[in-house]
Amino acid sequence: MRKVSGERIAAAVIDMIIISIVAFIPTLILGLFYGFGGIWDNIIMQENPLDPTNEYITFIMVSVFSETILGVVYFSFVPYKMNGQTLGKKFLGIKAINEFGENPSFVQHLIRAIQNWGGYVMLPLSFLIFVNYLTYIFVSGALGLIPGFLMFISLIMILAREDGKGLHDLMAGTNVVKVTEDVDKEFVQKTTQMSEWAKVVEKDDDGFIEKKEKDEWDL
Repeated sequence: MRKVSGERIAAAVIDMIIISIVAFIPTLILGLFYGFGGIWDNIIMQENPLDPTNEYITFIMVSVFSETILGVVYFSFVPYKMNGQTLGKKFLGIKAINEFGENPSFVQHLIRAIQNWGGYVMLPLSFLIFVNYLTYIFVSGALGLIPGFLMFISLIMILAREDGKGLHDLMAGTNVVKVTEDVDKEFVQKTTQMSEWAKVVEKDDDGFIEKKEKDEWDL
């Protein structure tokens, strides 16, 4: 199975560009409600950063919810329905597969979406903003670093490992291959090879070495 490290990285860049453009839509909608000058004054340039305005809290909650939901839809639901492909993967001609060469399950795609791992935790914790703002800032800042660090580790693994698997691939039991890869043929070859390994070498009464299939009842 040929590594597709370059294609994977290029596809990830395309996906991040697409998701960044789409993620801007909630901010655009808020701008229609508050006015773009209001967003700048009440959200971006707060007079007292330790005492957030209601507009700022609304902006944070909308951003956290929309980005998490968007991430799950684009990086989990879309490839689940598109045979293991996001738009970036489709453009580069690659796809995610499970250990049997098939489209991974939705849960596997959910685990594969390493860029969403921080969002999975941050979504419920975002309600901390209503309890203690400083605690929310600390927690969100710490969690925001985790996905980036794990993505960096996965990038190194994808480039360095012979099978091209990242951390998220190992956890989800998946890999990424070219859509033209004949996974079924490779699976048959590996099965045949395993069958050959199952043969044992024994000596007959005359001392000659012979190979025979190992009887499954032979202990």
